[in-house]
Amino acid sequence: MAFLQNEKEKWEYILLVNSFGLLLSSEIKCDINAIIFVMCLPKPTWQVSGIRDYDKLKKNSVVRGASMNKVFIIDGENFSNFKGFCKEFSNVVLSGKYEWNEGLDAFNDILCGGFGDIEFGEEYTIIWKNSAKSKRDLGYGETIIKLNEILKNCHPTNKESVIQEIRDAKMNKGPTIFDWIEEIILDNENVTLIIE
Repeated sequence: MAFLQNEKEKWEYILLVNSFGLLLSSEIKCDINAIIFVMCLPKPTWQVSGIRDYDKLKKNSVVRGASMNKVFIIDGENFSNFKGFCKEFSNVVLSGKYEWNEGLDAFNDILCGGFGDIEFGEEYTIIWKNSAKSKRDLGYGETIIKLNEILKNCHPTNKESVIQEIRDAKMNKGPTIFDWIEEIILDNENVTLIIE
């Protein structure tokens, strides 16, 4: 694959072609023969579950996933809090046909399909652009707000554990809303997540 300038481009190019069936990056320069060559390779199934950099890509290159599936792009520039993320997700992934009400159990159910333009069990890809901004926006401050909402409605036997989660979040310890969302998406085998 000498037609690409370096090893990183080779991996990116194969990943993009096999994940989406088309070239998505204008940064990778090649001619039509290169595209035909790669398209004629056996179609491995690729997924980029939360891969944030090239080193992880090379280490975890071939994993479960789907080729030729629907692609939805969530852009961290379009929201700055959890409510905004829910609206962005509803507009993009659910095609504005349904509104996700911020429940994390419901989020998991929605990811399985049967809502918007996604059939139940259909494989699709979510690309999360500007995720570094989202990680900050959906960090401990938003997590504390969400945990306080959960505390108001949780079963009495769960109150102490939610209170402990709030204490931890106030000390910047434990998972954040961003982490919860990422984990829920990655737990769904029909969804491929690309973090950019």
